[in-house]
Amino acid sequence: MMKKLERQRAQEEQAKRQEEEEASAQSNDQGPYTLSVALSGSILDNAQSSELHTYLAGQIARACTIFCVDEIVLFDEEGQDTKTVEGEFRGVGKKGQACVQLARILHYLKCPQYLRKAFFPKHQDLQFAGILNPLDSPHHMRQDKESEFREGIVVGRPTKAGHGSLVNCGMKKEVKIDKKLEPGLRGLEAGVDADPNLEVSEPSVLFDFYVNTCPSQGSRTIALRKRYSSP
Repeated sequence: MMKKLERQRAQEEQAKRQEEEEASAQSNDQGPYTLSVALSGSILDNAQSSELHTYLAGQIARACTIFCVDEIVLFDEEGQDTKTVEGEFRGVGKKGQACVQLARILHYLKCPQYLRKAFFPKHQDLQFAGILNPLDSPHHMRQDKESEFREGIVVGRPTKAGHGSLVNCGMKKEVKIDKKLEPGLRGLEAGVDADPNLEVSEPSVLFDFYVNTCPSQGSRTIALRKRYSSP
């Protein structure tokens, strides 16, 4: 009888420790902080060729992904007031825009592979994008990954009358939806404008909570995640 009670007590203690470990792990995953990394765009000047510029930017993105960096802040040591990623990098040894090239490559890598062709036209800064290692981050859905939701883009392929549009969601086949949407459509505002069955002009009225974290955004797409501010 005593041995039975001891075994029962040991099982209860083990279950309690397991619950505490799971709670601790969950707390670590959703701690009250964000991790940011600040980099100077001139870091690309350490590379001796355009190929190495691209590879160095890819290594930065890969390392930040592995260590769960939430934000990469680029700053310009030369004092140039660069507010967008428009423009071209002019090369090593010249007064160029290394921040612009680095930002463009980081934006490119952040986008899921199957959407990059639609979002990123050909550009000199991305001519060696083929040598970049994949980030393989959780929001880059693999082809055989089962998920309730996927990011996709409406393709311009014509469909039969009465049929919905085709959407590229990174799967083996394009997904047919029950609505006819404009090609190239990603975001709530554009979705509301394109849906003929909705008699509203703002997506905020369709949800209990609607938060625009970046009004007048400089990027066409923003991936949302939980953010925690330090106390």
